[in-house]
Amino acid sequence: MSNLIELINAELPQYQCGRCETPGCRPYAEEILNGSPHNRCVPGGQDTADKISKILNKIYPKIEVPLKSRNVFTLLISVLLSAQCTDINVNNVTKNIYPKYYKPEHFVKLGQKKIENLIKKLGIFRIKAKNIY
Repeated sequence: MSNLIELINAELPQYQCGRCETPGCRPYAEEILNGSPHNRCVPGGQDTADKISKILNKIYPKIEVPLKSRNVFTLLISVLLSAQCTDINVNNVTKNIYPKYYKPEHFVKLGQKKIENLIKKLGIFRIKAKNIY
């Protein structure tokens, strides 16, 4: 972890200006690893943020989500449906739902009972339908 802090710290301009809301560049590097945004270094600007992004992307690569979705809303619905269920089962059920229903207003128009019918192959489908509706 300290090696990673040093890698990030090496990309910072070392002005120790505090404009990133930390008392210096090394503490800012530590905060980045604790989840703070990596684009707050004003003197370093976008170039520094891009270099830090490359470091972080090598260590924390993007992981593909196994749940199939059409948009962010359908991903949320899939996550709700995945409670006490496998991703495979959720994907099998939603492959017939998402082509036609993929916006919040679609699910509101369906109503709770129709949502239940669409997802009844999944466990605790009544509770899930209630949470979706």
